[in-house]
Amino acid sequence: LTSTASSARGAAGNWRFETQDGGTLPTHTNDALLGRFSLVESLSLDVTATHAPPTGEFAVTLSISLGSARPSLLYLLAPSSFEVTTNCTVSLATTSCYHLSADDDASLFIVPESSLYLSGDLTISVYVTAPALDDASNTWKLSAYSLEDSVTAPSSANIASIIDYQIGWGEDRSGFTLTPITGAVAAYGAIPLATVSVAITFPVTHYGSLQPKALQVYAPENYELSCAASYFRLISMPRNSSVCTTSPLTITLEDESAFPEGTHTFMMGVTVPRTTPTSSSSSVAPYFRIRLLEDADNTALSKVVDAATTIPGHEVQSLLLRLKQPTLSWASSKPDSTTTITLRLTFDRALAAGSSVLAFAAILIELPEDIDHTMTSSSELSNLNSEFPLAEDGVQLDAVGSSSTKFGGSAPTLRKIRLVRDESQAVPAGTHGWVFPIAIPSTMPTANIWYMSLCSDASCTSKDDSSVFTTFAVSGFFLNEVSAVQGYTASSGSSRVWSTSVVESKIWSLLVVLLALPLFAA
Repeated sequence: LTSTASSARGAAGNWRFETQDGGTLPTHTNDALLGRFSLVESLSLDVTATHAPPTGEFAVTLSISLGSARPSLLYLLAPSSFEVTTNCTVSLATTSCYHLSADDDASLFIVPESSLYLSGDLTISVYVTAPALDDASNTWKLSAYSLEDSVTAPSSANIASIIDYQIGWGEDRSGFTLTPITGAVAAYGAIPLATVSVAITFPVTHYGSLQPKALQVYAPENYELSCAASYFRLISMPRNSSVCTTSPLTITLEDESAFPEGTHTFMMGVTVPRTTPTSSSSSVAPYFRIRLLEDADNTALSKVVDAATTIPGHEVQSLLLRLKQPTLSWASSKPDSTTTITLRLTFDRALAAGSSVLAFAAILIELPEDIDHTMTSSSELSNLNSEFPLAEDGVQLDAVGSSSTKFGGSAPTLRKIRLVRDESQAVPAGTHGWVFPIAIPSTMPTANIWYMSLCSDASCTSKDDSSVFTTFAVSGFFLNEVSAVQGYTASSGSSRVWSTSVVESKIWSLLVVLLALPLFAA
């Protein structure tokens, strides 16, 4: 409806409703018994926020033009999922802010303290706590009221009962949208009932003195996060000591300094549920969520610097696919050198031959950026378990010096290896592994993650291919780091490599000596 009548109070009458059937008289009428209301001043309202992290508390600016209205009270109604605090200031006037009741967090009364009414153009700064997701309706509403003449000092005790009548109304239907972190991702193998590594990658931004010192991570519904040392690593900050606690999982640096600006990847453990969570129980149930907090000491009351609340989880795979988190070991890790690495993947349950039950055609290995393999032929890759059914020409890679590529694009890549399965044979339960040489750079990449993807199509070229049904994130190694299986110590400047076979032979030699001691004693 559009009114062309005067906006003066009392300019409107009662409302009449009638239904017609085409005859002379109406078939039904309300006899104009619906009560009248007064026309009011149209208020201009513009609601903005400079930085609006999900779940964070921040300032919202209300730019208001009152027109000819002279209200002694403003009533603000925020979208239902917001909480409005009673901390506000108004330009050109000193004000007080009140909630209508203790449980009414989405609305706010604003009254002047040193004058009888407000007028003209106002800028009001109101602090709000945002929801995890944008509200279905972002409409902000504002009403202006005049108070009874006898009321000279509105207070929180009488503010709900002293309204005389409304003299103005306005709304901002678009409001503002939340500003979550962009580019945050979670990478993990979604194997049902397995505990695997999850790599959380996210950007860090400093807003002047507002800098994040703590990271909180929330998993999708029915997932469980872990700080266990076998999974937890600050991939992008290898030289920093950190503290990891649970409920919720919170990571801080040991010296409580701020995370530096840039893109970071942190790894932790996650136990995957039996099935994929859905959004039916909660709007955030299927998602990973992260919050970057200002205070490392008191995270419960800390200001949210940035947040992302819709980091997609992955579809949980069939219970037929029972795998353990892959492991990575290396012979040495000196900068600017070559070494051999071993990737192992354990199948807790055999996979049947064929693809009718579970289509598993290939394993795609992707090395971190700036780390290349050094193979000139596919024969330089060793398959540690001969029972793994590699197809003929099953080791596919771009050899050093190649002019073409097997992985799409125009240029060859030394960062991808594809292991094609002979699908006519079953994959037996047990540990399968592959050994190949790589070149170690002088500086390890910030995103030092190896990816092992399982593909339903033998021609998959990337972990992002549609044929990839799950991808494991495997932590890379740091320069001069000793492998848990094979490694060396570089503190003296020289290396000493221990292979599994050497360690086993020394253990057997020691056992022989110990068993022989009683014979000599006799």
